[in-house]
Amino acid sequence: MTRRADRPDPDDAQATAAYIGELSASLATLARNCGLDTLALVLDMAREEADIILRAGNGTPGDQ
Repeated sequence: MTRRADRPDPDDAQATAAYIGELSASLATLARNCGLDTLALVLDMAREEADIILRAGNGTPGDQ
């Protein structure tokens, strides 16, 4: 498993989204490797949401 970044500043939405995206991607891989497909899907959705927030650049997905 790859080394993950340190926890972000809780007031920094972009850094928090990046951190959550990275963690959820790693967790989805673990879940998928154990046959926990539904859990992997939910974690992939969390990663996608984090990616949307990062692309929006303002910390909120609805303001794209």
